[in-house]
Amino acid sequence: MKILAVDDDEVIRGLLSEILKVIGFQDVTFAASGKEALNILQAAKDPFECFLLDIEMPGMTGITLVSHIRKMPEYARTPILMVTSLAERVYVDNAFAAGATDYVNKPIDAAEMHARLQLVSELVAERKKAKGASADGTEVAHAPADTSERLHIDNVDGVIDYLSLENYLLQLSRLSLFGNCAFGVAIKDSKHLFHGLNSYEFHSAITDVAEALSECLKPHRFFLAHIGGGDFAGITDAGRRFDASEFEITVVQKLREMDLYYSNGRPMVVHIAVSDPIQLDWRSSRSSVNALLEAVGDAEQKTLSPSDALIEINPPVKPGH
Repeated sequence: MKILAVDDDEVIRGLLSEILKVIGFQDVTFAASGKEALNILQAAKDPFECFLLDIEMPGMTGITLVSHIRKMPEYARTPILMVTSLAERVYVDNAFAAGATDYVNKPIDAAEMHARLQLVSELVAERKKAKGASADGTEVAHAPADTSERLHIDNVDGVIDYLSLENYLLQLSRLSLFGNCAFGVAIKDSKHLFHGLNSYEFHSAITDVAEALSECLKPHRFFLAHIGGGDFAGITDAGRRFDASEFEITVVQKLREMDLYYSNGRPMVVHIAVSDPIQLDWRSSRSSVNALLEAVGDAEQKTLSPSDALIEINPPVKPGH
């Protein structure tokens, strides 16, 4: 796996180099600043497959560097691990909001780093396999949608990949969970609703719903991830103030304001359900992650029987969205 590691501290770069060699990762390029890292990326003949970034660097912080990297199409989904001594929640939040995949605290533990990079390596291998399978001349965007896939959604505030959401929650658990809650959102009968859509149409529909959810979660601090089908999992600091019914109504209004349509002009009628919040204050890190799935399950359960919580909305896809 080809890695680019960026840290302004020469001692840390040397230590990280030794650790990476010991745990079996030797194809590593080092940069001493964000500017140097961007120059290396511009000159690279083959793309890097993983980034290890310090946060606190002069000139350009690691979080700013993450933003620059994510703007490059070839690195939109490349795993980025922040390797830093900054453990305050504001840094954690900003890193994941910018597009970080994981967060590793200094001093670096070799066993932990090996475990994290092994997972990254498996993820990279899976993506290579999927890319190879689609390289048969078929236009992927117009292929039938795999609605079970967890989608990567770009440029929607607070929306990150599900793996990043889990890693964020695990990191947050080591800091403070007080006042945070997990919640789930489910679109009723999503298999039937999305039947026949191609990949582009399905991605557009899910992105539209994500935009509405994101807008309605502000101004609270939150992260949200698509988890497959018509389901989303999220965490917010609204805590006990999070009202599922009120949130559903607000989302309905937002989607109607968006005035969206299918690509063929036909409206898509959607029912949604939002789970009651699951408070995370008392949970361990692992049970906090499990709370995400529990919340999604609760939302799905609410779609199975008639309820006032099921609200009819019209969130079709904008042509050319």
